[in-house]
Amino acid sequence: MQPSLKPKVFTIEEANKLIPMLEGSFERINDLNYNLQILSGDLKDLVNTWGDAVFGEKNPDNSYYKDLLAQRDYVTEELSRRITTVQSLGCIVKDVEKGLVDFYHKRGEKTILLCWHYGEKKINFWHEIDSGFPNRRHVAELTKVNN
Repeated sequence: MQPSLKPKVFTIEEANKLIPMLEGSFERINDLNYNLQILSGDLKDLVNTWGDAVFGEKNPDNSYYKDLLAQRDYVTEELSRRITTVQSLGCIVKDVEKGLVDFYHKRGEKTILLCWHYGEKKINFWHEIDSGFPNRRHVAELTKVNN
C-alpha cells in the first residue's frame, strides 16, 4: 500500500523549478512503462500459446514465463517507486503515458491546478479542479487575479 501523500500549494515559480527534475523522471517513467507493456504482451502471448500448460514445471517455456514475471514485477515496482517519488514533491501525476502532472495553486481564494505536460519547458497552462487537460487555459490569465 502506498503511503498517503499530501499535496502542496505551489506558486508558478515553485512548480517551474521542478520541471527539469520532472523531465528526467518522466524519461525514465516512459521507458519503464514501455518495458512493462512489452513484458505484459510477451506474457500474454505465452499464455495464449500454451494456455494453463505454461504454468507447469515440465513446460519448455515455464522458466521463460517465470523470468518474464519476475522482470514485470521488478519494472512494476520501479515504475510505482518513480511515480511515488514525483508525487512526494506535492504534485499529482495525472497520466503516466501522457506525462501529465498537476500542481495545486491559489487563484485568489480559489484553488486551481497548474498543468504540466511532458515536453513543456515551463508551466504554461492551468485548469479548474473539476475539469482537465482539454480545458487548459494559459497562465497569463492568472496574473490578472494574483497581481
